[in-house]
Formats: sequence, C-alpha cells, structure tokens
Amino acid sequence: MKLSKQSKNSLGLKSMAFVFSLIISSTFAQKKYYSIEYEHTDINGYSCSSELMIYNDEAIFKINDKREGGITSSANGQMYYANTDELSTFTYSNTKETFIRTLYKKRELVYKYSSDHLEWTITENSKKIGIYNCIQALATFHGRNYEVWFTLEVPINYGPLRLNGLPGLVVEATTDKGFFVSKLISIKTNKSVNQMFSFSKDFFKKQEKKVQKYEDYEKIMTETMIRRKLKMISIFNEDGGTATLSFDEDQNAFTRYIIDIPENAIKELQKIN
Repeated sequence: MKLSKQSKNSLGLKSMAFVFSLIISSTFAQKKYYSIEYEHTDINGYSCSSELMIYNDEAIFKINDKREGGITSSANGQMYYANTDELSTFTYSNTKETFIRTLYKKRELVYKYSSDHLEWTITENSKKIGIYNCIQALATFHGRNYEVWFTLEVPINYGPLRLNGLPGLVVEATTDKGFFVSKLISIKTNKSVNQMFSFSKDFFKKQEKKVQKYEDYEKIMTETMIRRKLKMISIFNEDGGTATLSFDEDQNAFTRYIIDIPENAIKELQKIN
C-alpha cells in the first residue's frame, strides 16, 4: 500500500499505527477463503452481481455479466453496446502482479502490471454506509479517478476491480466519469475456494504466452483506438451531407469501455480530426 503525505497527516501517528497493525493482522485474517459480493453498475447503467474471492495472499474479482455482447437495449429502450462475452471481465491479484482479462469491442485483452500500482490518498472524510463506519480514499490510476469508501472494521486489503492496497474492506467504489459503481452486498467465509477462483487463476497460467506486459497493452490499445477513429471519420465523410462529426475532449467514445486508459492515448486521439 502507498499512502500520500495527505494520508499520513489525516490519519495521524496514532491512526497510522492502528492502520499498520491492521495490515499485519489482515495477513493472518486472510488465511481462509472470503467470498465478497458487490453490486456492479457499468457506464450504461446496467447492474449485475460481482464477486471478490480472496484466499491467502491471492484475490479474484469477477463481474457476473450474463448479457450477450454487442448492441442491446436498456429497460427504457435506449440502445447501447454491451462490452462482454461468456467469460466477462475478471482480474487476478497476488502480492507481486495483477492480471486483467477483459474485452474491447469483442477483442479479448489479457495483460498485467505490478500489484504495487495504486497510491491512495486517505482523506479526513468519513460516513456510515450500512453497518460500517467508512473512510474516504482517492486515487488516480491509468487515466481514471477513483473514489473509495473503506472500513477498518474488516481488515481485508483487496478490493473490486483491482482497487487493492487499502487497510480495510472496500464498501463502495466509483469513478468520476461513471465507468463503474461497486457497492458491497455481503461477506461470506468458507473453508475452501470455489470453482470460479480456481478457473480464473488457472486461466492466466494457461494463457501465459498471451498475457501482455502493460507497455505492450498500451501500444496495441492506442493503435486500435486510432484505427477505429480514422475508420469512423472515413465512413462519415463517405456519406456526405452537411452534418459535422465531433468528439468530446476526453475521447470517451473510444475509452469508455476500457479499464486502463493508455498514457498519451487521449492526446494522440485528439490530434485526429
């Protein structure tokens, strides 16, 4: 876990000592299998269950999206793109590395980076969510800003969608652009891992040759988004007419479905008109 200077000041010396004692105790507390259920809501407002599975120093997070991928419609009839397939999105984290399996327009993406990836700022803000007394934490990572409310009452330092490294259970997590919202539903403990934990962990071992280093993922994704934008502009220009094609400054049309936005990708996309 990385803490900013603001975090250290806000927690104070006594609080920090308490926090680090909790981190130590969490090492022992996690020597059993946890199944933590969250409600996951995506950028299109679609909600489904998701599960954070923790065993010893390993964690799997799985979004249980049962939709067919592609163009679909919401309850109010609005059409949108469902970025999913039969496996959906899942992550695997241990003390050294975090692995991601997700999609971009039906293309499977499998990549990894160091588990020591998030620098959290723990603020002085607090509130009660359900039965838990929660503290606010903020982080900016790979093009997205995260707001998390966590509780010290449950010493678990893994979180949904690889939001790891806090000294307590994540109760709620959001992003500033609505990429996802995650809300705690329940916590269960078991003596052994379930089939999904084993499948997800083994998936990355079997796909070892396909797992990209993060810098390779960044290069491929940036090139993919540039090609997609050029194609959209080309198709639009072929249609003629007096209408104009415009994109928002943050290029959300191309980045809205990816977890990790490559560095400089938005700047490169902004150059294309």
